[in-house]
Amino acid sequence: MWLLCKLAPNFRTISDFRKDNRKAIEKTFKEFNRLLIVCHLTFAFILPMFKGQAVGGIIVAYVTILVLGASFSLVPAALWPSIPKLVDAKVIGSAYALIFWIQNIGLWLFPLLIGKILDKKNPGVTDPVALNYTWALVMLACLGIAALIIGIILKRVDAKKHLGLELPNITEE
Repeated sequence: MWLLCKLAPNFRTISDFRKDNRKAIEKTFKEFNRLLIVCHLTFAFILPMFKGQAVGGIIVAYVTILVLGASFSLVPAALWPSIPKLVDAKVIGSAYALIFWIQNIGLWLFPLLIGKILDKKNPGVTDPVALNYTWALVMLACLGIAALIIGIILKRVDAKKHLGLELPNITEE
């Protein structure tokens, strides 16, 4: 915030931008979801090909992690605003709490699962650099595929039931 000299867009600016650029935003989020999958598969299968090459591996790793970070920040930005359209206003706080709770379970559970996969696929290896992370990254790519499928299903439900998930939450009167 300090880089922008405390300039921040107001809610109407963000709402209008989302309303005016709905198709472009939708396409961007779909592409970033696909990039999540591609990034995990890149870490699993392409990055190991650069083992021992300082420059090539570093470039692939940095580009992949930057795209992965952007994807992880944009996908939830599309999902959280749809919650008021899916649940009753009386329980919206509980709905957000449930989502936050589920996310925290994921933050606890998936590192454990990755550890179990690494232990199973790397018996006796103690050097973290020598571990084979392929199957752990494939698991994360599968989560991205599951998210993409759920997103497609949610889009179809929205089209069928006219929930208005892609419409702004506040409309001009």
